[in-house]
Amino acid sequence: MEALDIKKIETEELPATSSVLYAGAHHLGNYCKQDFTTFIQKRYETKDPRATLEEGKKVTECALEFFRKLRKDCNKEFTDHWKCIDYNNHHFGLCRKTQAVYDDCVFKNFNLTSDQPIHLTGAE
Repeated sequence: MEALDIKKIETEELPATSSVLYAGAHHLGNYCKQDFTTFIQKRYETKDPRATLEEGKKVTECALEFFRKLRKDCNKEFTDHWKCIDYNNHHFGLCRKTQAVYDDCVFKNFNLTSDQPIHLTGAE
């Protein structure tokens, strides 16, 4: 087994809490779908995490790009939504109102939709 060069695995980390990741996950999945799919397929086929280092870096780069664009174009809407999720113990159903506003902003600025339903009860 070949030893890894630390330079090959160094990459900028995504500085985000679980609430931020949870709130953005559905749009992030759509925004980075190709990179995620390539990474997962190769990881599954090779069964060796070392073989997917470059693909993993691309996943991280795409996520960084997504959240930077989100901060630029939808900061208030996204912040309101992730804070609602944070304050409500990660229960999406209690944050449908903030989600609807956030989803609208992402659609307007990214042309992305979410597969997360907003029609569930509990948004009051």
